[in-house]
Amino acid sequence: MNSANASPQGSDRDVPNVEVMSSFVALMRSEYPAVVGLLRAITGDPAVAEDLAQETFAVVYQRWRKVQHLDRPDLWIRRVAINRALGTTRRQVSERRALERLRSLGTPVVAAVDAGTADPAVWAAVGRLPRRQAQLVSLVYLDDRSVDEAAAALGLAPSTARTHLQRRAGGLGPHPRRPRRPDT
Repeated sequence: MNSANASPQGSDRDVPNVEVMSSFVALMRSEYPAVVGLLRAITGDPAVAEDLAQETFAVVYQRWRKVQHLDRPDLWIRRVAINRALGTTRRQVSERRALERLRSLGTPVVAAVDAGTADPAVWAAVGRLPRRQAQLVSLVYLDDRSVDEAAAALGLAPSTARTHLQRRAGGLGPHPRRPRRPDT
């Protein structure tokens, strides 16, 4: 390689092209408000919409060298934004289902999901389980995976996973040293 042609900062790929950057910034300025509006309509939450829009444009920036050559980059951006919103919605639904499952098992759960984070009491209850059971409970009830998916993720036979999950029923109840209240 001829040293006269070498870029002092590494490959040309590492050096942002001013034209490329200005075209990204121009598109972001023109599309960002509309993307936030779209996401607000989908999520119903302005703060979530703003976060998702920022995530969307981070993806656009990472792929800008390809995206800039699309006939309609604005439509691709909206597809990314919608996919991000759907992913957030799926996670929220999954967390609600996990709460319902834990409640149906008689597990005391107080607002286990708040803004996408499980309550520390839930994690503490899961943390008291043996390691493998805690992993399975987390995958099945908190990550909304099927027993077969959880078993595959942990390298277990589905029947072994079911056995572990059946054993955990008492492990997530009230602390063994505390007597069970009559109303629970």
